[in-house]
Amino acid sequence: MSRAPAAQTPKLLTDPSAVHRLLWIAVAMSVLTNLLALVQPMFMLLVYDNVLPSQSRSTLTYLLLIAVFLIAVGAVFSHLRSKTMMDAAAGIDAQARDRVLLGALAESLRTGRNVHGRFSGDLDTVRNFLSGGAASALLDLPWTPIFLVALILLSPPLALLVAVFGAIVFAAAVVSDAAVRPWLEQAGEKLGKAQQTAGNIVGAADAVRAMGFAGAARRKWAGETLEAAALQRKAAERINLSAEGVKALRIVLQVLILAMSALLVLQGKLTPGAMIAGSIIGARTLQPLDQVSNGWRQVVLARIAWRKLALAAAEADREAKARTTLPPPSGAVSLADVSVLTVGRPDPLLKRVSLDIPTGAFVGAVGPSGSGKSTMLKVLAGATPPAGGSVMFDGADLGMWPLDALGAHVGYFPQAPFLVAGTVAENIRRLGPRNDHATIAAADAAGAHKMILSLANGYDTEVSDGGAALSGGQRARIALARACYGDPALYILDEPFAHLDTEGERALWVMIRNLRARRKTLVLATHKPSHLRGFDLVAALQDGRLVRFGPTNDILKEFTPSLPAA
Repeated sequence: MSRAPAAQTPKLLTDPSAVHRLLWIAVAMSVLTNLLALVQPMFMLLVYDNVLPSQSRSTLTYLLLIAVFLIAVGAVFSHLRSKTMMDAAAGIDAQARDRVLLGALAESLRTGRNVHGRFSGDLDTVRNFLSGGAASALLDLPWTPIFLVALILLSPPLALLVAVFGAIVFAAAVVSDAAVRPWLEQAGEKLGKAQQTAGNIVGAADAVRAMGFAGAARRKWAGETLEAAALQRKAAERINLSAEGVKALRIVLQVLILAMSALLVLQGKLTPGAMIAGSIIGARTLQPLDQVSNGWRQVVLARIAWRKLALAAAEADREAKARTTLPPPSGAVSLADVSVLTVGRPDPLLKRVSLDIPTGAFVGAVGPSGSGKSTMLKVLAGATPPAGGSVMFDGADLGMWPLDALGAHVGYFPQAPFLVAGTVAENIRRLGPRNDHATIAAADAAGAHKMILSLANGYDTEVSDGGAALSGGQRARIALARACYGDPALYILDEPFAHLDTEGERALWVMIRNLRARRKTLVLATHKPSHLRGFDLVAALQDGRLVRFGPTNDILKEFTPSLPAA
């Protein structure tokens, strides 16, 4: 994903004020909680220095009642702070989730990788951090110098001792952060790769099992997971070492405070009550540092996740920026010097491809496997943004069209047709508002209406796991019906015959003839030149280049011998 300029930090939230308001409330709750944390040392100070010398039972009773009441109030404020932080986490989730999904879609189109799971995990990391103890410890951290001031009022020597230990703990936290952050970032990348591998393995479970490479697939996934786990372990060991060091320092500090306090009492420079109160305040001074150190892994992971989510949101904003509403496209589309790159492959998938497809033209795409046919069709459908060159619909650049607005006028059938979780009807209408008339019309146009009625619940049949309960032909015919939904002007069909039986092929040919009669634009990729009889133009590709584009008969005579046999 491209990074924003250093001078401009991408913003994750669309309405930061709502979340900021909750965070300020949490800060206010922290002020009250930390002020009331002084109740215990003040109670001890008054008991040792006033109640015991005066032996006043009534004073002890009043002090006890007041202390219990204030401690209960402090517990209420602490609970309200935790609830407010949870509300802030929910607010961030509500504002960011849709934009993160759009950003994940944009990056998936650009890189060819499914990255939504990674971004969803990042959002969970941020939400869990805000709802957990590490965030509360960060809110308590500014009170460290305030407690230090309270300690100075009791005894400057004790305050100096705590300040020295606090500086040591802070330096250890800075060093630990610098050491573990790179490891956690690398671990996150490798874990994302392992999750993608696992998804691919599960998605191809039948082939993995049938061809006997389940063990090899498992070893590949395990190797990637172990690499991530090794980096996470290094980071965890460093964080645990830092946390244990801080814990040991805090215990040593408590011992030293008591020892120094006792010495000051013996010298007559401190009262016994101040000794006990100083010990409690000294421990409280370093408590936020101790808690932050213990939860530092969550702090680092949340910071990394926030940065990645902000970049994803910026990607989504670029996709969703307001554009002038253009008239519906007529079906005319052109490519000018279009190149397409992909992550992990040095050579472009498409290399400076240029062609013009007029409204109502029937265009075939031929070439051997890996020649770039599918990539070109994805570009024509607006599904894959080019790395160079331009894609024009009715003379308007692809970037001038909002993604969903253009997609409503494109009927796209991918090489591997997919279905999403929901009903057959929801899949056909592209998860849009219910429109039974248009849904059935699209199924009729694709010749799939009778087939859908034969399903257990017809159009209301539930589709899950990508349509695993349906046959490949049924999935393909539903996907063709989805391509027909809304009567688009441009149809992009990538190897549709490969998934159909005889009945499905007949229905597809009827659909194609109807598209011709209604002057729709059709681009169809196929390995069988016979499918292109009656087409106007043929684009022949080889190694990502458009080697010929012209009348069907001329192109097929020249390139049919080099095409693979059916």
